Amino acid sequence: MYIPVVQLCYIIAPVTYLVAGILLVRGLFLWSENVTQAVSPDWGSLADLTVWLVAGCYVFHSLNLGLGCLTAIGSHNKQTTNLLR
Repeated sequence: MYIPVVQLCYIIAPVTYLVAGILLVRGLFLWSENVTQAVSPDWGSLADLTVWLVAGCYVFHSLNLGLGCLTAIGSHNKQTTNLLR
């Protein structure tokens, strides 16, 4: 039963590295002015208030997703579970 899984892993693992290498080489050949502009920071925009508001919204939403997972996991506890041990 486990032999086909092992054989599948022998095939999928090298193919994953091959695809990652192909994507890396392709990405390096497609390097352009737009990519350079995207990875180089614009330090002057840090003084803009809207940038900070958008960043705050991202932080709020990412924390909200994490708290939803904690609520879902916590709902599996029994009512008599001592959480303050």
